Amino acid sequence: MARAVAKLFKNGGSQAVRLPANCRFAGATEVYVRREGDVVILEPKDSWPAEFFESLRPEDVVERPRQRPLREWKSPLAGRRR
Repeated sequence: MARAVAKLFKNGGSQAVRLPANCRFAGATEVYVRREGDVVILEPKDSWPAEFFESLRPEDVVERPRQRPLREWKSPLAGRRR
């Protein structure tokens, strides 16, 4: 992909980037931003394609184990004497 130039501008107290049409995130409302040295990288927040989720079978989904509420946990130091 050839390099393109994007314009920077202020939006309130934030700096914003006006992306060229061929670099826009179709349908995305949020992106992940990370810096690697002097390079800033934008990635779509929902980067898993819809086809991936459609390909899952019910037996592929793992249920999250139930976690006890915090008030049911007991301190490992409870009942210890000095």
